[in-house]
Amino acid sequence: MWTPGELDYTGDVISRMETFSTDCGKPSIHFFGHTHGYSRGQSRDHNHLWVNAATAGGAIDNWGEFPNQDYAAFSKSIDEYGFVVVDIEAGNDPQFTLKRITRGDQDVQIDNEQQDIITIRKNDTSPQLPVGLFPTGGGINPDCFVMQANAFNDGSDFHQASQWQVAANCNDFSSPLTDAWKQHENLYDEVDTQAGDDLTNEEAGGLQDNTSYCWRVRYRDEHLQWSEWSDPVTFTTGSSTLSQNLLLNPGAENGVSNWSITTGIIESLTDGKCGGEAPNSGTFYFAVGGLCDGNETSFSEVFQTVSVAGFAGQIDAGTGEAAFGGYLSNFSGTDRPAMNTEFLDASGNVLASSTSLTTTADAWTLLTNTEAAPSLTRSIKIILTGTRNAGTDNDSYFDDLFLRINTSGNGLCSEQPLPVELLSFTAQCKERFINLSWEVAGESDIKGYDVERSTDGVSWNKLEALPASTVVAAGKRYAYRDFSRSANQQNFYRLKVLEADGTHHYSDLEPDHCLQLKPSITLYPNPVHNDELSLTVNTFTSQSVEVHIMNVLGQEVYAKQVSLQAGKNTLAVSTADWAKGYYSISVRTKVWQWAGKVVLN
Repeated sequence: MWTPGELDYTGDVISRMETFSTDCGKPSIHFFGHTHGYSRGQSRDHNHLWVNAATAGGAIDNWGEFPNQDYAAFSKSIDEYGFVVVDIEAGNDPQFTLKRITRGDQDVQIDNEQQDIITIRKNDTSPQLPVGLFPTGGGINPDCFVMQANAFNDGSDFHQASQWQVAANCNDFSSPLTDAWKQHENLYDEVDTQAGDDLTNEEAGGLQDNTSYCWRVRYRDEHLQWSEWSDPVTFTTGSSTLSQNLLLNPGAENGVSNWSITTGIIESLTDGKCGGEAPNSGTFYFAVGGLCDGNETSFSEVFQTVSVAGFAGQIDAGTGEAAFGGYLSNFSGTDRPAMNTEFLDASGNVLASSTSLTTTADAWTLLTNTEAAPSLTRSIKIILTGTRNAGTDNDSYFDDLFLRINTSGNGLCSEQPLPVELLSFTAQCKERFINLSWEVAGESDIKGYDVERSTDGVSWNKLEALPASTVVAAGKRYAYRDFSRSANQQNFYRLKVLEADGTHHYSDLEPDHCLQLKPSITLYPNPVHNDELSLTVNTFTSQSVEVHIMNVLGQEVYAKQVSLQAGKNTLAVSTADWAKGYYSISVRTKVWQWAGKVVLN
């Protein structure tokens, strides 16, 4: 909450603490002060807490008094008095609990109320492996799509964070095209910017047309334990509905031409020049603020104004959208590059401004945004700023920038609002069918509902047409059973809401969740020794399964009906009377089946 007080070497200290936690298998914390407020966060890839334990006295660093920065690592940042208490438990199940006790601020006094709490356990279990549901298949919009995964499951623990990645190759996520880390809470400047995010979906885009990609996700629980990464899901994009890039010299390959300076300086740099970094692509990248000797500034701003008069018809009709963004970075996670737009009329008057795209990541990060262009917009001004928060250089980097206009007449990611309030829509997996049910309110001028199914989220088949109910009620319920679903495959459903005037709108798609019933199964040890085989089953729901084990002659040596509880289940199988050799194992219900092999030495 007071960025001028930061020093570069603190990042080196944090890095050493993270390495300690990973190498030793022990959680760690670094406490700090100096900034007069409270902040608590956590490292993404390490079991390490960041805790600003101030302030017990003196003046508070109130919001807006000094330059602030919303770091991805922090879940809470609060301008208040207070103190931190840590309770530590040793023994066979060690853990510690950190609490923040607030005393209020200079305006409102609070008598020692708990404001924050987190518990870290050595022996905590990881969340169950998430399952990627969408996108899959072909025809995915390259400009904007929403990744969807199944519900979080880790017993009574809540869902603390998700990380989403998109890569060009399922076998290499070392340099992902999209890498989004979202936490369940981000209390910054008295607003929780993560409120309402259930962490099971994430928007992405900015991909190439007609190209294959791969994506994956992992979940984190409240004790900072990550699940394993989900199995990668492949998909192929279709054709873009956006115009060509309207920006000139978007990647500094032509020096700094086509960019005008409001204040400060802009440089076009090559890999390592003046102590900078490598471009995201090509040979050059922009540094807004100055790296080379004599060019350094604390703040710089540059811009490029682009005519969009050729899209006036769509813009004035309310269907013109501006998609903009690019790759932003800095050197050490301190200085701040930012990008935003202004929408101008024919006389150059500002009609509206967008929110800023900004990051403090020290690696190239793709940031994108889509804004509806106000009526009478005739040009768009792209503004780049670089703010120095530490050191002498202004390490605010930009590359591969773009400004494109949506030419489809439809929103890139958003659907048109339904003409009815959809209170609920579920697809429940049963042994012989999928039970679809939905409830609506405010149903007027509705002709009916078409139930549609897809296995890839792209191609849809109509299953049934249900007329609107004539019953007079505040809320109306509908149901349909799909007996023809594709077994052992993810199915998606949606409603086509038909209006009396012949128009229609689609609901969001709903997965059947059958794959969530299929657990992950491991065999240990394999090969078997000490006359015992452990069959471990992790399942999302309680269910009954059949376990069958056959020898190489096809003879059944083991058969058992097992009741599984949600979570981790371990079945011990005695092999003392078995002959040496190979055995096949099947675990099955009427909905799914798993097969594996084990060797007995």
